[in-house]
Amino acid sequence: MKKTMIAVAFAAFSLPASAARTVEGKIACQSEQWYNDFFEFAASGDNQSMIAYVKSQKCFPLKGGMAATVHSGPGLLGGHWEVTVKGVRLHVQLEGISLD
Repeated sequence: MKKTMIAVAFAAFSLPASAARTVEGKIACQSEQWYNDFFEFAASGDNQSMIAYVKSQKCFPLKGGMAATVHSGPGLLGGHWEVTVKGVRLHVQLEGISLD
């Protein structure tokens, strides 16, 4: 069982960049702190802070279908992706990356 989990985790991170794609409308942030802040705002219903982060481009909805290079994934218990899209390192919600 443990060997299977390790193999699956390794396979997810050894995929070519063309196999990882962004999903339309999912949230990405330019730092892990901003990512955490954004979803804390969402959980507490603080729409004004979420809007401020989007207006300042700290966080934004993704365009779909863009190639992404995966640096780290969400893990077995959830989390978020760390990827590079068009030369920019981003922290992307779990549903924001599709592994084709």
